[in-house]
Amino acid sequence: MTMRTMELTLNEVLFQRLERAARPAGLSVSELVLQLLKRWFGEITVAELEQQEITAYQRMPVVADEFDVWESEQSWGEE
Repeated sequence: MTMRTMELTLNEVLFQRLERAARPAGLSVSELVLQLLKRWFGEITVAELEQQEITAYQRMPVVADEFDVWESEQSWGEE
C-alpha cells in the first residue's frame, strides 16, 4: 500500500493531549494519529489489535492469582 504524507495543524492543547496519550504506548504522535484514524474508519487489522494487547500486558502484566476469583464462575455444575 502506498503511503502519503500530509501536514496537519493543531492547537497546542490538542497536540499536548496527543503527546501525553502517545507516550505511555511508546508511539510518536504521528503513529497515534494514524492508529486513531484507522480505528475511526474501522481499518484496524487483527495484527494491530494483537500488538495493542501485547503492549497493554507489557505495561500491566498479570499478577499471580489475579483471575483465581473467576474459577468458581466457570463451573457448569458438572461433578
